[in-house]
Amino acid sequence: MLLLLSGDVELNPGPMIDDRPDIFLLLQLLEPLVDWKPFGLCLAGMKEHEIFKIEQEQIKIEDKKLVLYSKWLSVNPKATWRNVIDALTSINQNKLAQDIKDHIYSDATSTMSSLSPKISCFDGDTEIIFFPKDDQTVQDSLDELQTKFSHIMTEIKLIFHKKVTNNDELLTKISYWVEHQLNLKHVTVDNVLDDIFAKIHMYHRYDFIDCSLIVAMCNEFISDEKDLLDELKAYSLKANTFRSSRPIIELKQKLRKVYGPYRRCLENMPLICIELQNPWNDVKINGLYILIERLLPKELR
Repeated sequence: MLLLLSGDVELNPGPMIDDRPDIFLLLQLLEPLVDWKPFGLCLAGMKEHEIFKIEQEQIKIEDKKLVLYSKWLSVNPKATWRNVIDALTSINQNKLAQDIKDHIYSDATSTMSSLSPKISCFDGDTEIIFFPKDDQTVQDSLDELQTKFSHIMTEIKLIFHKKVTNNDELLTKISYWVEHQLNLKHVTVDNVLDDIFAKIHMYHRYDFIDCSLIVAMCNEFISDEKDLLDELKAYSLKANTFRSSRPIIELKQKLRKVYGPYRRCLENMPLICIELQNPWNDVKINGLYILIERLLPKELR
């Protein structure tokens, strides 16, 4: 799959006030919010005991807000941006409420005034997909996730190394566990920690986008490292939130429109070219490749 840098702009309608909030944008627009608890209590569907539970289980305010928004969207299928604005107004966060209104209405205005929108086009044997207009936001999120994941995985591997030192029985248990989790033949995984992580990466492709198996492995073998485990779980939730954000869902849908008709005859599928709007460095491009791979069916990876 070819990724190109381009200045082309795609029409990508922004949110409307009665639309369901996108959690990715919700996190961005509500970043200045500090009084998240009274705000949460003003959101339809949220209960006081749920707010208390979030307060007890999460340490960082960013994680508390993320869990709050995820919970609200899960319990309230009719949630809208209007609800967000009303809740902010109820707790006298009038400036923040107005900022969100301005964002919504300015997006709507720019969308209505845009001409000749480009969604995708076909050029011979190449299908061109135009990346969402807010690709800088996607870049920033990819960069943040990659940096955080590198830090967490370094800590996890150091802890595992300490635990398995002079403990062959634990190494054997871990290798057996990985074999069963990945449905591998016995003795496929050596009783060497580096090989265990290598096999997980090879067969499951854990990465900064999907680290669910690492979470399960840590739950099983280093559950006593509560702070690190909480940090990992919060990270996993944030990564999942990113994958379900509007720009990524739209990209996934565009990819599906291209490969969908060819799933039974892949040799006839055209080359997919994704045109980017802003400069991307090599590290971020690599992260984008990993993300796109996760958006594709296994047979296309």
